[in-house]
Amino acid sequence: MGANIGVIRRIASYTKLHDNHRSPRGDDDTWDRDIEGACAELAYAKYANVHWDGSVGSFHGPDVGDVQVRSTKYQSGCLIVRADDTREHAYVLVCGVHPTYKIIGWMYGHEAMQEEWRKDDESWFVPQTCLRGLESLSTREA
Repeated sequence: MGANIGVIRRIASYTKLHDNHRSPRGDDDTWDRDIEGACAELAYAKYANVHWDGSVGSFHGPDVGDVQVRSTKYQSGCLIVRADDTREHAYVLVCGVHPTYKIIGWMYGHEAMQEEWRKDDESWFVPQTCLRGLESLSTREA
């Protein structure tokens, strides 16, 4: 289900030209990123026991319940929050690749936007060690 939603999202992005977050390395890993991102959302939804609707085209809205899910294939990866993200949302970091994911922790958007974590004018990279534990996050149904 997650992979199917990821493919649909990638096709929708190509169709609507919403391809604005390319890899910083310059390669085009957008298919993997969309598929893995959708699978990570589904993994978090299963963990939190919250319905995942697999929405397409709902940029900046919560991914699972009232939570934004951010994923990376890197086990030591950071939570990335961007300047145009909603500051009041909770952002959860999920690391791994299908079929194995680890849900790391979370932080509110406004808390992540600290100067020490600023990568550039548009993004902040929060280390895993600075994230709150998942026991302190209450995910509500949307």
